[in-house]
Amino acid sequence: MTIGARRPVSAARFKAALRAELVRTKLGRHRKRPLSKKFRVLYLVQGPRPAVLSKFYASLISPRSQLLFLAFAAPQPRQFGALEFPKSLLGDGRNLLYLAARAWERLLGYRYHYLIWLDDDIRMLRGDARSFERFLMHWQPALATPSEYAAHAFIPEFFQCSGAGDCSEAFATCHLDHNFIAFHAEVIETLWPLDTRWDKECWWTSQYRQTAEASLRFRGHVLLAKRFTVVNYDHRYEDIGRQWNVTEAFGQAVDQMRARLPANLRHCIRRVEDTPHGFPWGNALRKGSRQYDAWHLGMLQESCDSRWDDSLSPDG
Repeated sequence: MTIGARRPVSAARFKAALRAELVRTKLGRHRKRPLSKKFRVLYLVQGPRPAVLSKFYASLISPRSQLLFLAFAAPQPRQFGALEFPKSLLGDGRNLLYLAARAWERLLGYRYHYLIWLDDDIRMLRGDARSFERFLMHWQPALATPSEYAAHAFIPEFFQCSGAGDCSEAFATCHLDHNFIAFHAEVIETLWPLDTRWDKECWWTSQYRQTAEASLRFRGHVLLAKRFTVVNYDHRYEDIGRQWNVTEAFGQAVDQMRARLPANLRHCIRRVEDTPHGFPWGNALRKGSRQYDAWHLGMLQESCDSRWDDSLSPDG
């Protein structure tokens, strides 16, 4: 099943909806809704128009998973099942998908266990959607992505199993690619919407900031699913990306985040020049009885691990 809108979304409608959602979040209205009794996920795909999607995206739809597509290209004849946000930037488009997911959950009366954002040019080289969903059910990570070809081939630790934790299925990191990324229901209100204030300088900055925030709070629960591999085969942002000073833009976000931390904890927000995709960050942990939305700064230690109020062992 796909979910659509009746007409293209304007910038004014988007901003008004975002303000209204921030009020709902502050009042705690949305999180009072229960999770679905059955494990369910919602895939949120962003691209120029639905017609360009590969067969892989059809496989995302199942009795327990739905798909919402946002088209950012110039308006075309209406296609049922798609949101249209013409000429929107990457971060704003993802934020509109967040708003649409929340609105859909309110209509359903329950929340999805995971919201999963994707680009429109992904291919699954190893594994499939149902197997990845089972990984999410089993590990219940705060954030998770499949491994990515060929980025993680250059991270030696990705192929090693040492120390505590189960490293055969999952690898803990602090730098994920957002081309295929799953968010647990308990972290949505902490990490969304994206803070896009720096995105005019670099469209990826809000995503890096979001991952850094997640890694600060949920070390060991920001995971790569090692038995699944995707490739981002189009890379349509490469040309414009050469115009960006990524290090400077990401650095501004890091400085802003570090400024609100005590001096002895600021090193837990890492700079991108020292943190390639897949950079190791703690040991992979299952969620167990932990409540991600119960995290607070007083739990964070100088080791960058958090002191959770449970007896979860490194092996979960």
